[in-house]
Amino acid sequence: MSDKIVNFYDKLGIKGSALPKTWAKTHMFNKCHTLCLGGTGSGKSNALINYISRSSGEFYKIIVCSFSTTDEPLYNMLEDTGKIQLINDIEEVPDLEDFDDEHKNKPKLIVFDDFLNLQKKDMKKINKYLIQVYPKY
Repeated sequence: MSDKIVNFYDKLGIKGSALPKTWAKTHMFNKCHTLCLGGTGSGKSNALINYISRSSGEFYKIIVCSFSTTDEPLYNMLEDTGKIQLINDIEEVPDLEDFDDEHKNKPKLIVFDDFLNLQKKDMKKINKYLIQVYPKY
């Protein structure tokens, strides 16, 4: 099995300048909502690190919000690079509107990890992230 990601858009003959510069490495659009679901130890964090690595510094800001613990070896490794902000308190999550600034058009990666068990009142804080239609922010 090859490590090469198949670009099914090529197979359909769809090409164009609208593809992000990292398309060849990640095959994901910048402005997308992506869900990675799996149990403990299934490789979610490892997949995230691979995605960030393949993105070649594309993101202006990377925030990982983990509502169980941010004290995880792979998150710690990312934090040591100084390129990521780790948040484990719902009150520290920036409001979506906070990104409506001079950097609003720069790609950002915001990860919500272990948020399904948040209380309903706390879920309201991240609901806009989960349903926002881009490119507003």
